[in-house]
Amino acid sequence: METKKTIIPYGRQTITDADIEAVVSVLRSDYLTQGPHISQFENKFAQYVGAQYAVAISNGTAALHLCAMALNVNENTHVITSPITFAASANCVRYCGGHIHFADIDPATFLLDIKSVRSLLEKHPKGYFQGIIPIDFAGNTVDLEAFRKLADEYG
Repeated sequence: METKKTIIPYGRQTITDADIEAVVSVLRSDYLTQGPHISQFENKFAQYVGAQYAVAISNGTAALHLCAMALNVNENTHVITSPITFAASANCVRYCGGHIHFADIDPATFLLDIKSVRSLLEKHPKGYFQGIIPIDFAGNTVDLEAFRKLADEYG
């Protein structure tokens, strides 16, 4: 995997004048949380990603929690993720009663090390883990196909 030479800094955003104007427009309207801009955003986003529907969620933590609930994560669920990520990557499983196991990261990319994940999988019976949450980090992207293949191999 190619390592990025420039790391995207955590916590620094690019906010344009158009972004600010759009927010001010909503703040000055009669609708702050459930107005027409929400459905417009959901429709445009669904169209952009080729989905029939999209649902706007208040933040990434809530979105991950909702995903965990939709996947029926519970006290019998064991999931592997990275220790170098926002807390929600692990907490979404914990909120539903599941158990988190941390694998090591690749020191060159800061991404979840697939060899470390494989080592964790090999230490437990097949089917013990119900999921892997690999995280893109600092401009580096996870090889999702490799993790999908690994997950399929270990059930």
